[in-house]
Amino acid sequence: GTNSAARIRDTVKAPVAGEYTLETRYSVAGGNVTTIDLYVNGTKVATPTFSKTASDGTFAINTQTVTLNAGVNVIMFQANATGAYSVIFDNIVLTSTTPVVATPPTVSITSPATTSSFTAPATISIAATATDADGSVSHIDFFSNDSLIHSEWTAPYEFDWTDVTAGDYTLRAVAYDNDGNTASDTIQIKVEGSVRVMSALELQTGPVTYQVFDLQGRVLGSVVASDLLSLRNEIQKAFAKPGFYIVRSFSANGSSIQKVMIEPKP
Repeated sequence: GTNSAARIRDTVKAPVAGEYTLETRYSVAGGNVTTIDLYVNGTKVATPTFSKTASDGTFAINTQTVTLNAGVNVIMFQANATGAYSVIFDNIVLTSTTPVVATPPTVSITSPATTSSFTAPATISIAATATDADGSVSHIDFFSNDSLIHSEWTAPYEFDWTDVTAGDYTLRAVAYDNDGNTASDTIQIKVEGSVRVMSALELQTGPVTYQVFDLQGRVLGSVVASDLLSLRNEIQKAFAKPGFYIVRSFSANGSSIQKVMIEPKP
């Protein structure tokens, strides 16, 4: 307008910091106007010339080059004196002259550890972390052997996968950011078949090496025993915590695997 205090302002969000082309669509029927300053984030950057247009309904484009910060910026036109003619502002368009490089998020499966072993029917606690350097993480999809098993939309990105049957599994976490970019992390796990409580009759004769697991299928170590009593004693000495364990032994010729579970003495 012709008012020396007239001003208009708008906020814009820039994806990256850098130079942008600012195109302002306007009309001014009376004559040229040179009494309006352009401010970006509170700093005067130009005094554009708004050239006369044929009528108030005929629009022209004024082009300026401005520097924006990444994120929210304030664009303002403010009169510096009383003008002879009124300027009608229609809209502004910003176009980046700085190449925009999309930065994908990062994602990592933090639990379980790759190559972990579990016993069916297994409950597996799955967790992942994700970050995005130039935006925000939208969500994470979790896959087992390429089948979607769960989606998490808020941190912490974790859940329990229940009733998992025996087999080999590839677990994959795919993170999505606010721009649609993706990243993934993959691990391998194994779920063994179900186990039974060991009896003395099931022990192999002679000293045998038994691999010992906890009930979540994590490998604790191995012990050597020749009978059920010595097996219990060796587990107690090695791991010192009463409760149930899973042990695995191999037959003499190595052709079969015996999967059992015992309760150490208190």
